[in-house]
Amino acid sequence: MNDLIVIRDPACERYEELLLRRNELKKECLFLELEYTRTFGELIIALFKKQIECAQKKKAIEFCRIALNRGETPDEAQLARFIQRETQEMRRHLDELISRYDSAKDAEAITQADAIKIKTIYRRIARRLHPDLNPRFQSSERLKALWHEAVSAYEHNDLQALSETEVLINRELSDFTGEISTINIPDVAQKTAALEAEIAEIMNTNPYQYKFLLADEEAVAAKKDDLEGELSSYLDYSARLDAMLYEITGKGETDALWGTN
Repeated sequence: MNDLIVIRDPACERYEELLLRRNELKKECLFLELEYTRTFGELIIALFKKQIECAQKKKAIEFCRIALNRGETPDEAQLARFIQRETQEMRRHLDELISRYDSAKDAEAITQADAIKIKTIYRRIARRLHPDLNPRFQSSERLKALWHEAVSAYEHNDLQALSETEVLINRELSDFTGEISTINIPDVAQKTAALEAEIAEIMNTNPYQYKFLLADEEAVAAKKDDLEGELSSYLDYSARLDAMLYEITGKGETDALWGTN
């Protein structure tokens, strides 16, 4: 059976390669973010919890001092509401950190061989169905749906689903067998330049830069030491805030002031 015959010019081929490279970098960044979270997530969460605790105590000190300056006794119910309101965004971010860490721990690793197979299959599919490369296929709702299925399988490292989707794509494309088409990408030079800039940005910022840290055992150990040192400093700071709160309120159990932990 003959394959679809496509005529390409060098500019379009360059754009195609950059498009695939950009998508592969984005996926690699997802993996690096996952590995970074797995490696440092527990310490980052412990540190952020302590930062929230210190923020709560600082807000309590602020609230109590304002009340006392007015000659009033601090109202604990009002204080609790004030602390909840003032630290709401921090607690929301903590929930996100915990959720990402839990997802990272539960994520299944794939073998290098499977990773190569997934990349190879995705490239084959993308060259044929990517909307920017073959817009003529966008008239087919079935092919559009299969493209989205392929992208999802690729992003989730699902080799079986990606392989099965490729079979369905090949069958669906049988209607185009023998078609000769010229790939025409409008403004290809500008689009190529934009992709080059985007790729450079991805490679010069996190999470792509995590790869150099994660590949260096000494750097990983140093990063953990830094996080542990920062956590220790917040523990000391929290103790100092406790002492300040005790002077103001006469209460040793400062957490009871706002009903949170």
